[in-house]
Amino acid sequence: MARKEPSAVKEVREIVPLDALHDDIYVREGLNQERVEFFEDLYRSGEEVPPIWVWLDPDGRLVKVDGRHRTTALKNIGRKDAEVIRKHVKSRAEAISLAFSANFGGSLTPSDADIGQTLRLLLEAGLSGRKVSEIIRAHSPGFPPTMLGRYIKDAQTRL
Repeated sequence: MARKEPSAVKEVREIVPLDALHDDIYVREGLNQERVEFFEDLYRSGEEVPPIWVWLDPDGRLVKVDGRHRTTALKNIGRKDAEVIRKHVKSRAEAISLAFSANFGGSLTPSDADIGQTLRLLLEAGLSGRKVSEIIRAHSPGFPPTMLGRYIKDAQTRL
């Protein structure tokens, strides 16, 4: 479950109550129940599971960037706390692109609907199509540019 991330992003590792985590960034259209159950099994068996990525937003809230399946699994098995990595990003748009990067490079490949969801979030954050393209390519260099252009145009028509 290795994740690729820009080296300029700073981070802090800590344990926080699950209730302190907010769900404002959804780069997937929904939860995959099989994935939640997979994490439940890992947690129950004591396997090492990667920490949840969070962002401290301008209002001082810890917003999940990557880890919705893991936090749901933790809640389902009765845990109250989670290990998180607090990412120091500059904006909501950067947090969204980091979330996309984590999911794009993860073991559950984003669907077309998930990609469209991410691009709509970035466009709704006030970014131009060109800036969205630059951000996605910076965080997910393996994303084919022509495909990205088509996805962005489609997301723009759906706003």
